[in-house]
Amino acid sequence: MSSALLCSLCACSGQPNDTYTTDPSTLTFDDLRDAAASTEWLSYGHDFENSRFAPLKEVNTQNVAALAPGYLVQTGLAAGFEDSPLASNGILYVSTPFDQVMAIDARTGREIWRYRPRLRSATLCCGPTNRGVAVAEGLVFIGRLDATLVALDQDSGQVVWQTKVADPASHYSITMAPIVYQDEVLVGVAGGEFGIRGFIAAFALDDGRERWRWYSTDDHSWRDSFSPRTPLGEDLHRDLAAERHKFPRSASAWRRGGGAIWSTPAIDVDRKTVYLSTGNPWPGDGEQRPGDNRNTDSIVALDDGTGRLRWAFQEVPHDLWDDDAASPPFLFTTRGPDDRPIASVGEVGKTGWLYILNRDTGALIGHAVAVDAPADEQPPVTGEPGTGGRTTWSPVAVERDLNVAIIVGNHFGEGHRRRHHRRRDTATDLDEIGTGYGLVTCVDLTRRTILWQNRVADGVVGGALATAGGLDFVGESSGYIDAFAADTGRLLWHFQLGAGVNAPPVAFAAGGNEYVAVAAGGNTQAHSAIGDTLAVFHLPHQ
Repeated sequence: MSSALLCSLCACSGQPNDTYTTDPSTLTFDDLRDAAASTEWLSYGHDFENSRFAPLKEVNTQNVAALAPGYLVQTGLAAGFEDSPLASNGILYVSTPFDQVMAIDARTGREIWRYRPRLRSATLCCGPTNRGVAVAEGLVFIGRLDATLVALDQDSGQVVWQTKVADPASHYSITMAPIVYQDEVLVGVAGGEFGIRGFIAAFALDDGRERWRWYSTDDHSWRDSFSPRTPLGEDLHRDLAAERHKFPRSASAWRRGGGAIWSTPAIDVDRKTVYLSTGNPWPGDGEQRPGDNRNTDSIVALDDGTGRLRWAFQEVPHDLWDDDAASPPFLFTTRGPDDRPIASVGEVGKTGWLYILNRDTGALIGHAVAVDAPADEQPPVTGEPGTGGRTTWSPVAVERDLNVAIIVGNHFGEGHRRRHHRRRDTATDLDEIGTGYGLVTCVDLTRRTILWQNRVADGVVGGALATAGGLDFVGESSGYIDAFAADTGRLLWHFQLGAGVNAPPVAFAAGGNEYVAVAAGGNTQAHSAIGDTLAVFHLPHQ
């Protein structure tokens, strides 16, 4: 579902509310590299592996029933709230709808400063959302809806520099949380529903100069590739002879071929490789872009210093159903038939599969059902259960102690009708043919089997958090945040926040205490209640 939205907030850059007496230490690349062991939350996925695993044990299966709100922060911006907050040295860094950034005392909820941008007009598919910021070297980085990358002073919220990443008048935008790597900040663009050419780029931390850029569509990759099946052997029912015949007349389709990059990458420092997922090709009418449209709907590995393509694995060649590789990739270790450890990268696509690839070669190691539904509930139309179903952008959490993945997704009653619109962006419409529900699924990453699965009545969009306390936290579109036992999936605690919890929870330590934080502001595509709350929980004795 696509809609155009005009953003024009009149405001100024951040001002501190008052003098803040702590002396925040500068977060360095070494800190980010070692973040897997950190009790803070230093980047979007907690660490370069995108594990979303917090090594915290104070809140655990024995006491989580006592978890209670420590404070609630009202942002004043009621819209789709999908932020994953960062926590560093006792301060939370939060991005709101319409790209405001807040620095908040992590122990009290007191606002320290706020950045209020003046946004240029932007065309958006999915509301004025932003999924988070990056912090390093005394700076806070945000990618804005008007395709601008901004660096803010960490102490004051004042703008240090800003760089135009792309032209919002050409339908480019940024919704992903940037990631800092070495002396660069990486960010990708959204807008694949409107005929952009997707890319990710690296910018210097000190002045915002572009270092490299990789495009997901190009002349070479869109030639001479016509696959009858997906990598998993599913028949695509394509007339390949007709497509080859049409190709010369559409040879330049790659120039506006989509392939947005709007999920934060994972990074393997030792392999010097960036792993990212790419979005759907454009337009939806496949007749205008014959061929596989390679590198769209893909998991991609890039050289970290140049952006040069190492390998790409395409989940859906010539996608007609908006089946993006939308969720962030994550890194882990699985084992081969001889029990040999294999460095792996995983990603959950809108196809409903968890794809597990060799990190070095991109070869498919295996796959698992990520979002399953009873056979008698599968709609009778190819491509089901629809672009709103299965797993969309929601990040996965990896329970390191058990080597399992916690995946959220949906089974919605939607059917695809194929229509040909020469003047429309997409040739796919959705018919509602029933109600839906959400699924929280725990998948064994070695055996590639489902260990447990819970059904959630109103759907789940937003992602998961795993902790060393044996807990998995997930938000519901109904407004609940839930805590499940990691080993059994038993629901141990939940709390109603009054608006859709369509953002990934985080956990962190500050001042010797442990906290769980989540945004509750709803999501227009999930049709959940809209709000403006950041909720931070702790145990009562804290």
